[in-house]
Amino acid sequence: SRAMQKEHLLCHSPFNKECVGCQAKARNKKRFRKSFVRDDAKYNHTITMDQVTMSDLDGTIGIGKYRYAIVLVKISEDYWSFMPLQTLESTETDRVFREFCAAVEKDVAQLIVYCDAHPSLIRVCDNHGISKRHPPPGVPKGNSVVERRICHALEGIRASLVTGCTPNCFWPFAGQCFAFHDNLRYRPVQKEPDESAGEIADDSSKVDADAVVDDDDGIKVGTDVYSPYEVIHGPMKHETFAYGQLVFYKPAVTIVKHSPAKTDNPLRAGVFLGYYCVPGGRFSGQYIVSDLEDFAGKNLHRHIGRGSFKLRLHRTE
Repeated sequence: SRAMQKEHLLCHSPFNKECVGCQAKARNKKRFRKSFVRDDAKYNHTITMDQVTMSDLDGTIGIGKYRYAIVLVKISEDYWSFMPLQTLESTETDRVFREFCAAVEKDVAQLIVYCDAHPSLIRVCDNHGISKRHPPPGVPKGNSVVERRICHALEGIRASLVTGCTPNCFWPFAGQCFAFHDNLRYRPVQKEPDESAGEIADDSSKVDADAVVDDDDGIKVGTDVYSPYEVIHGPMKHETFAYGQLVFYKPAVTIVKHSPAKTDNPLRAGVFLGYYCVPGGRFSGQYIVSDLEDFAGKNLHRHIGRGSFKLRLHRTE
């Protein structure tokens, strides 16, 4: 069925009632309708960001001792990033913010950051001399873009963890992997504004006239579509894999415990955990894989903590 096809498991979109991952996504969603118009010219150089606490219950501290995450969105292109954080200190946030800005905007001085008044976020903007605006406190609708994107990220993480058969502590891998896949996903180009009324037309670089999208993806055939990843980084020329997918890889000689025999298969079974990207989010061509033996005899209940796993992560092409 389509629920088990790789194309669906990448983003779990559109909703499939037969997919256990899509079922895990289903919760009461925050609605922010008519609170935001993406094609407004004033958002051409706007980034919005917010932090979210991920370690709310036992067993949810992520692999790598990650407790928090930051979500950044370049509004006009709908390009976003999910990055795990160990602390909410500005030093760690500053690095993530700097790399994201360098990827999405050539002239960083033109950027405007829309965020709440958390001290670390304010300090990051001040460090880079970037203008900032704050929504009214206690009004989620005031920063609807990033609030909805955080909900979207959490939905994707839940779906990925369920179909990838990994505990909650693997959310740093699932979150980054889902954000990467979502940026690759084609979506309709917004209706062009009426230039006769003085509105600014969409950037033609967002239109991929050759892209073929069928009705199964929820997009009408013949609709102009674009991929945020392709707008920012160019075409993705490498294979994609679903989070938690069984793969066969050639391990690095520096990590393998024993030298293989001459008659051994050079490939080993592993679990796909994500993409190794250069700063800014562009794929480097290397995949992050954990050996299947790392999961042998392990309890994969969703509340099992990170201390039960000693992963040997491989970067392979």
